[in-house]
Amino acid sequence: MKTDIMLLAPASRSDNHYRPPFSLLYVASHYREQGMSVKIADFPFTEHIRNPKFWRNRDEMVSQSKAKMLNEVVVHNPKLIGVSCYSTEYDEVKQLIADVRKISDAKIIVGGIHPTLRPQDFDGLADEVIRGRQDSGYACWDLIDMKHYSTPNPYAIRGVMLSCGQVVSGFGCPSRCTFCSSATLWQYFKGEQKPASVLYDELVMLKTKYGIKGFFIIDDLYTINKQRIKEFCLLIRNTGLVWACASRCNTLDEETVKQMAKANCIQLDFGVERGSDRSLKELQKGITLQQIRNVFKWCKKYKVRSLANFLVNIPDETQEDLKDIEKLIMEIKPTITLINVYQHYLGCKLGKQEPNESLMRWKRKYMIKVNWRNALKFSAIKHSRIDSWQTLSLLVKEGLNQFFGR
Repeated sequence: MKTDIMLLAPASRSDNHYRPPFSLLYVASHYREQGMSVKIADFPFTEHIRNPKFWRNRDEMVSQSKAKMLNEVVVHNPKLIGVSCYSTEYDEVKQLIADVRKISDAKIIVGGIHPTLRPQDFDGLADEVIRGRQDSGYACWDLIDMKHYSTPNPYAIRGVMLSCGQVVSGFGCPSRCTFCSSATLWQYFKGEQKPASVLYDELVMLKTKYGIKGFFIIDDLYTINKQRIKEFCLLIRNTGLVWACASRCNTLDEETVKQMAKANCIQLDFGVERGSDRSLKELQKGITLQQIRNVFKWCKKYKVRSLANFLVNIPDETQEDLKDIEKLIMEIKPTITLINVYQHYLGCKLGKQEPNESLMRWKRKYMIKVNWRNALKFSAIKHSRIDSWQTLSLLVKEGLNQFFGR
């Protein structure tokens, strides 16, 4: 029987550290509600620990994943083919579409961030361009290999070895940070957050059907509504699931952090980015150093692990800016510190800036320095669902790979 629609993502995304293809899972719901048969051609890599062998074989694994996707197109002969595209994948998607045209007469639809912001780039390439969201608000988990995606790994709740579900409760971020494309994309991808009860039901299903022990809410900003957090915490606290989410320092207060901790929230991820109020203001981050200090203090008080993202390679950045970041890290002492290198993407308001090798060396050395200090603390994590020694081993491997630039 001919499949109505097959959904594809570029094969390079197969290196996804156990993160399901969310864009495809949600688009699938749109077509299912129209009574169409849907397939997702998803062939993730089975090897995810970063090491020299992995990177030597990566190109070959990408080629193999792409070959499997194209074979699925031949076998299932879909009427429609949907392709997801980020801006960094544009050339790869162009080639993927050309290869699909050689073996299929299906109508090709493209969607995602790049088609949303620059639909004209697909003139003469795709038959239809979708701008923004096209979903029915739920994920079609049965269309992917959940045995693979529920494999214990340290990438969902960073640094914690856990069989973990990853879920979406809402789309988009209303913040106006100049280094991020979210502000530009907000008009296209914003949407209502799932009610606490709907998110709870989805997680219970994932626990019952796929055996997850914890979960990460991957929303750009989950903690935007304190009342919804309170309702969710009351529901989830007796499931035995541990969890984490991304937050902003100006959306939490002490009582909310306390409630989340009681509901088995074990980690909060924050975009701190810079080390001075001046630099934060220049990036229109919308937070202050005092708010940062407060929220990391509350995390320590209620024994919630903290992850702090910092951003370097900002145009006109000085050595003093880097020293401010170092000083703040030493003050707030995150459980995990990530130093990210700014790159300009389509939709960003901040200008382009190429990193120099000196900055990259500083980043690698400083990350391993601050994270090594905390690594031994991970071995002290006491939870029946967390293999802390495996976690420590993986953290050491990750640190060494970052140090050597892999």
